[in-house]
Amino acid sequence: MSGEKKKISPSLIVAVVVIIVLLAALVYYATLPPKVEVVPTTIVQTALRTETLPGTTIVRTEEKTIVQTVPITPTPTERPKLRVWFRTVFVEPINTYMKSKVFEWASKNNVEVEFAFFPVDELMKKLVSAVEAGNPPDVAWGAGHWAVGLFAENPKSRWLLPLDDVIDALNRSDISERVLKVTSISGTIYGVTTHVETNAILIRKDLLENAGIKVNFDMWTWSEFADIAKKLTEYYKDKGIYGTGITLGKCPDGTNNFVSILHNFGGGLQKGRSSKEIIFDSPATYEAIKLIVDLYKSGAMPKEVIGWRDPDNNRAYIGGKVASVINPASIMYDLKTTYPELYANTLLVPVPRGPGPDHVTFGGVQALYVFKTTKYPELAKDLVKFILENKDEYLKSYVLPSIGYAVPPFLSIAEKLPKDLPEWRYVKKFVEMGTYNYPLGEPTAVYSEFHGKYLIGDLYSKVILEGKSIEDAIKELHNTLVEIAKSVYGE
Repeated sequence: MSGEKKKISPSLIVAVVVIIVLLAALVYYATLPPKVEVVPTTIVQTALRTETLPGTTIVRTEEKTIVQTVPITPTPTERPKLRVWFRTVFVEPINTYMKSKVFEWASKNNVEVEFAFFPVDELMKKLVSAVEAGNPPDVAWGAGHWAVGLFAENPKSRWLLPLDDVIDALNRSDISERVLKVTSISGTIYGVTTHVETNAILIRKDLLENAGIKVNFDMWTWSEFADIAKKLTEYYKDKGIYGTGITLGKCPDGTNNFVSILHNFGGGLQKGRSSKEIIFDSPATYEAIKLIVDLYKSGAMPKEVIGWRDPDNNRAYIGGKVASVINPASIMYDLKTTYPELYANTLLVPVPRGPGPDHVTFGGVQALYVFKTTKYPELAKDLVKFILENKDEYLKSYVLPSIGYAVPPFLSIAEKLPKDLPEWRYVKKFVEMGTYNYPLGEPTAVYSEFHGKYLIGDLYSKVILEGKSIEDAIKELHNTLVEIAKSVYGE
């Protein structure tokens, strides 16, 4: 029929659409600007000043500036990494606190941490080896007085970063000046103290009472201490109890016991950093050693103290062999957790006074320090600050569980400790008394060698076992210290 519409084939419709799309594409590309070939290196006019063009590195010659094209590729964000080496202490809550704070901080700051704990002697050896190899950790903790003396005293080989800004952030005025000096060199702080291990006297309250001996521990003197030791020895001779046990062997306690007496007589090793400022040969040194030797020869101490090592005075006290010892409050932790009856009969009191001008005691510190080789000094310092900045948490989780062992460097924390418990009664005084290398008060290589080689133990042996006079033994050790000082400071 002539009025009937013709049907259009579907295939024809598809073909028309394809042709239209192709024509549109040809029109689009025909209207694009011509493609300019990118020349990898091009010459531009020499400028009077250097300009860094986006995506380029400019290399200047005498007459022209060559612009070298550099592909711009996104740089993956590097996750910072810190190596952290800590010592272990026998109070497990402290180890737990220190490790947990490190990883809490790392999580908050998206930092990878390579963490390790070592016994203190092993830590010292590893740090020395790492420094010699030029690859120490970023942050370390433990024996801060030793580390600062060894790694920061010599300005030509100073391995530690100053940490005065961290101390300021933690409130410098809240820290005892003597404690600050223990990790300082010429007024600059290289370690942040987490706690002080101050020497004190542990003495049996029940033995004193039974013997009818009354003592004012706030004012007693070393002369009075010696008399009490002799009286207790006489009173309890049938029970084989000695009045005291001062460690005289070649070990850290031997040195620390000695200086806790020496400094109260006004004596010390050095007053400055030169061979001419060694002061060991003095009347104060003679009187301090004379008191110790007299206690030994009078029988007020067991004969074996001449060979005692660090654990031996603890064992003698816990075993009931001696009525008193010179030691940090670490024994109190053992007593309260294991020997509650002896804990109840133990007094922890300040070391006696002497004729010297200051009432002080040995105060070694556990401290955090940062090595200058770290790639991330600000992060490392922030970690140090973070560990101590929450002082309430520090008090609850670090100080209180130590049962007297961890004397806090912060005066505000000392004020909060329960003074009704024997381990904390004198804590504020311990914070104020703790010192190191008196009268200089700062760590030195001379003191580190005196301590590390246990030179006072050699002196005891020469006087007590070999019969050398106290005067000659003092002069000999004085000359040794002078030679050490010359090797460090020159003439």
